[in-house]
Amino acid sequence: MTSLGIPSARSSGQGLESAPGGARSDARRRGLPAAFAFLLTFLVATTLLGLPYYLLPAVQRVRHPWHPWFKPSGLVGQSAGIAAFLLFAFLWLYPLRKRLRWKALGPVPRWLDYHIAAGLLVPLVGAVHSGWHFGGMIGLGYGAMLVVSISGVAGKYVYGRIPRSNNGIELTLAQIEARRGEIIDRLVYISGMERAALEQALSPPPASTLPRGRLATVIRMIGDDLLRRRRARQLCRQWRRHLGEQAAPSRKALRDCVALARREMALEQQARLLDATRRVFQFWHAAHLPVAITAFAAVLLHVAVVVYLGATWFW
Repeated sequence: MTSLGIPSARSSGQGLESAPGGARSDARRRGLPAAFAFLLTFLVATTLLGLPYYLLPAVQRVRHPWHPWFKPSGLVGQSAGIAAFLLFAFLWLYPLRKRLRWKALGPVPRWLDYHIAAGLLVPLVGAVHSGWHFGGMIGLGYGAMLVVSISGVAGKYVYGRIPRSNNGIELTLAQIEARRGEIIDRLVYISGMERAALEQALSPPPASTLPRGRLATVIRMIGDDLLRRRRARQLCRQWRRHLGEQAAPSRKALRDCVALARREMALEQQARLLDATRRVFQFWHAAHLPVAITAFAAVLLHVAVVVYLGATWFW
């Protein structure tokens, strides 16, 4: 009987899905978190360095020796403002990319990763630009920017619950079932369990009524995520008992099995809620877009006023 000690399909080159671009694509995916971490670290370090200035009331800041640097029109403040504007403008390239069929631009999911990273950085860069002072109209504009960023995180959560192919195209129910079958085949090969026993272990709890309403759907999604984690841990213990004295599973093989099991359970849950999830995502998109347009219009107006008044350090 095959056991968890044997090489997985992934390691033997028989992966369920091969990432486009191979090693180069993997390097790019690793590069995004590294770049994000670097920029985040730089912004946090800048904030900590300027903390003696940022903690002062506005009327006392003008007497501080760092005021020419950290004020919104100073070298640090306005440089952060330019970066925030460029990041905000970059956010609008993702909707444009979705409408273009030119493959040379790269896969849509990778653009989504960049879009999310930029959206998470914009509020922090904007805060450094404003000197961590959010009074008056500046506070309203920053609030709109923050709403866009937070709603983007929520949108990514819902978006990730709709199964898609490597190029971002939504899968049909038949394609989801086919993919689940491929994952189960790999699990049978890696774990050595009988297919019937494995399918029973991965089967969901007794079916309940589908959620009604958008809020109930989101609550069910979160509940499914928590349930999937518990069931994955139970499967891990079950696999250890199943092997018994036969073999000691390697840590990597066991980790691969658990990851595949969680993916299969996720596909089952997502297929069950597919129509409801689509409705939630459509509602989110209809609400997110007007707020994003409003925030970008406020940013453009702010930039236009600054340029007109000449309140800048570089001219």
